[in-house]
Amino acid sequence: MTRDRREIGVKVRQELIDYPEEERFFPAYLSGVIRGLGELEFTLKGFALSFRHQDESFIDKISSVVGLLLGEKISYYKTYLDAGLTKGDYFVLNVPAESARSLLERCAIVKDRIEFVSDLPDDLFNNEEEGRRAYLRGLFLACGYLGLPEEINEWINVKTKGGYSLEFNLNSSIVADSIRTLIAGEAQLSESAVRIRPRVNVVYVRTAEAVEAILAAMGSTYGVLYLNEIMLERQVKNDLNRANNFDLANIDKSVRAIEKQVADVELILSTVGTSALNEGLRETCRLRLEYPDLGMEELGQKFSPPVGKSCVNHRLRKLAEIAADIRKRQ
Repeated sequence: MTRDRREIGVKVRQELIDYPEEERFFPAYLSGVIRGLGELEFTLKGFALSFRHQDESFIDKISSVVGLLLGEKISYYKTYLDAGLTKGDYFVLNVPAESARSLLERCAIVKDRIEFVSDLPDDLFNNEEEGRRAYLRGLFLACGYLGLPEEINEWINVKTKGGYSLEFNLNSSIVADSIRTLIAGEAQLSESAVRIRPRVNVVYVRTAEAVEAILAAMGSTYGVLYLNEIMLERQVKNDLNRANNFDLANIDKSVRAIEKQVADVELILSTVGTSALNEGLRETCRLRLEYPDLGMEELGQKFSPPVGKSCVNHRLRKLAEIAADIRKRQ
């Protein structure tokens, strides 16, 4: 099964953008957006705040949230940017310093006009789980990356941790440890499962189970269902592979056993002959050479009268003992 990773990522993003945030959690939501996307510029009147993103629906939601928190309309505009890797149409939302001051304080980004807040206070989330999850939604939409294998076969051919990832590319390291703790708590993960790349300010996970847990915590039903479907298909594929490998191992084992039986019979015929063997063993020698591809059960049907698998096995073991004795004497 093949799926376009970009299509999955777009659907997950849109689902989270469309999530009906409660107004009382707007400061938490916007705080996450600022930590991942916001740009602060110091002016004589304090910090001015701006947002820049290529997804107009996301910028439009930020504009709505900012407008409701400030009680005034904040418009955004479209522009073309060409700065190396950053190239294309972008939507820009600027909040002047006069308005940004109260916004940054309510969102626990800045206090006393110029001092940065270095933690995530509980009152930012109204001490509620949904407040913490609103923060994660805003943070993911601002700086999140969802990495998925191209198709189910790619999952099979690589380690799970190499195929799936979920990252938060923060714009600073100030609250990286707090965000790591928040993600682990809301997704019910051990903190060791949530890692930090300090030089680039990235908080990330690398297992399908952790990715699914974080998507569930953020409220992405589509993302969770998609991952469950992929994980189920992976399990089916793995089970089939194990069954095929088991069958191949058994076939290889049977071929080696038959080759040994043929070698034993040929050794007996070329040395002592079959005159000293009873009729059952002589017939076993003849049929083993005549039908080298048959298993013991099928070979037993060639006897006259037919004999069972255990009988054939007993006779072949006896011939193996005779051949071993010949090799020992040689």
